[in-house]
Amino acid sequence: MPFKLLLIVLKLWISYSSQPGCPVISCKPLSKKFCAELNGKQLFINSDPPFSDDYACSLLQIVTAYNQIPKITPTTRYEFPVRPKPKPDDFGGYNSWHIKYKWNENNTLAEGTHPKPCQIDKDCLLIIGEYGFCNCGFDGNYYCQPKIDDIPGVREESKDNNDNTMALEHWVWYKRKVNYYVWTKVLPECAIDLLYDVKEYSRRKP
Repeated sequence: MPFKLLLIVLKLWISYSSQPGCPVISCKPLSKKFCAELNGKQLFINSDPPFSDDYACSLLQIVTAYNQIPKITPTTRYEFPVRPKPKPDDFGGYNSWHIKYKWNENNTLAEGTHPKPCQIDKDCLLIIGEYGFCNCGFDGNYYCQPKIDDIPGVREESKDNNDNTMALEHWVWYKRKVNYYVWTKVLPECAIDLLYDVKEYSRRKP
């Protein structure tokens, strides 16, 4: 999925997250037509999905559909259909391309470490004095959304290069891992294994 679309979805998700209540993910067998099923605030991931080279279950696709449900109530029931698997990014040798990037400590948490529980954005104070986002973690709780400078490896890779550059492929991967970081830390292991995009960003960079 294009990076710009990912950002739009996450902005919608952050907007929704300001509302009370946060769904809880667990896993159970469902019809092979569906990736997930919503029952009130309980979101079940299909533990027996129709995996193939062309189809797979993506948390981003589920979140996109979830945001389009007009109103979530205790009796809301919705089934998320299986969608074609987006083609992976093809950097085509872009690992040899570099961008300027210098790790900035001021963009990290003033107190605590990620995943940091929160209730409001003000709980996510950065050293610079600004506030981050308090976002839903899909385990019924809310967490501060990390900045790229919070992601393990960014500081080391930035400082390892005397000219403050980073491989383009790595920078894009880190930027996307920011959006999945909390999910990869708090979701049940079954969900991480079943949702191919979460599994991708739970591993080390390419």
